[in-house]
Amino acid sequence: MKSSFIVGRQVSSLQTQALQYVLRYQLKYLPVTYLGVPLYKQNRKACLFDSIISRLRDMLPSWAMANLSHGGRLALIQSVLQATPLHLLQVIHPPKSVLTTIERIFNGFFWGSYNGRRHIHWSSWSKACFLVAEGGLGVRSLADYVRAFSMKLWWRFRSKSSLWSEYLHGHYCRNLHLTIAPYNRNHSPIWYRLCRIRDVAGPFLFWTLGEGSVSFWHDSEASKPAHAQGYLYCGAAGQGDKIAWTGSSAGVFSTKSAWEAIRQASPRRAATGRCSRALRASDSNRYDELVNLIGTEGSVDLITVAQAVHWFDLPRFYSVASHLLRKPTGVVTVWGYGIMNVNPTFDAAVKHWFQSTLPY
Repeated sequence: MKSSFIVGRQVSSLQTQALQYVLRYQLKYLPVTYLGVPLYKQNRKACLFDSIISRLRDMLPSWAMANLSHGGRLALIQSVLQATPLHLLQVIHPPKSVLTTIERIFNGFFWGSYNGRRHIHWSSWSKACFLVAEGGLGVRSLADYVRAFSMKLWWRFRSKSSLWSEYLHGHYCRNLHLTIAPYNRNHSPIWYRLCRIRDVAGPFLFWTLGEGSVSFWHDSEASKPAHAQGYLYCGAAGQGDKIAWTGSSAGVFSTKSAWEAIRQASPRRAATGRCSRALRASDSNRYDELVNLIGTEGSVDLITVAQAVHWFDLPRFYSVASHLLRKPTGVVTVWGYGIMNVNPTFDAAVKHWFQSTLPY
């Protein structure tokens, strides 16, 4: 039976039976699932996400992972696995333990751990959730997704574009501005989610004045966009006040622009850029400047050079490498186009590998 009804604790059993007799609906108890989303009361629980986690795990045996390259697995993660829980993350703010469990499934699949088999995970999933240019795999962190979806809810709430928004305004912000309306334990989880994100989302909003009904003290606190000169902007007379999003040139909100605004960038990005600029600079760079940009003395375990050492200023390179490498375990690994000679045992193994893999 598709239709059902839920009663509160104050409803007696006789009243419940009467409702069943009149409505002919099935009696259900919270939590229940509606349109793929659990409806629940009180605090969010990890068990609300058990169905989506089971669904992700059930997908893995159907894919012949032993025959998939890492690139193929990454494509499936980006197009299928990551997309599966997104509808739920938009509606419910999940506990951190749920996000950790889901991302462990992604990481295990990527590194080939499945059906009871354990393979070495050469990197944590948190390090993969950066842009390729930042040293990641180009996948997105679920925590960043959740924050972007929370900003989307705040945008819809502020723009008053739906009955849902009007209801929340009337219920929680009767005599207070919505940016300072309080939250307590008796309020709904969705209101708690909005209260948590409002200070983050606020600087990305600004107003175009029409009738002038916005609050000067609260609505004017949003950061101004780069092309504007103030916080509140005058529009055409006779029009209503309009809210705009600074993350796009058109002033229209998008989840992508919200994700770009709040995502966690790799801390290595700035350092990598500085190092690249220093290494490309002329010989006028001082030795200590170059070392400070890359790292302190004894801070590096491994330096690799792939088919490029013939372009180096070798005395300068070895001087910097000697300073940076951790003693005595630091290693410089260099490989080129030809076959290197180390000792008879090593040379024989390399020659056999080289010949058996040709022409690849």
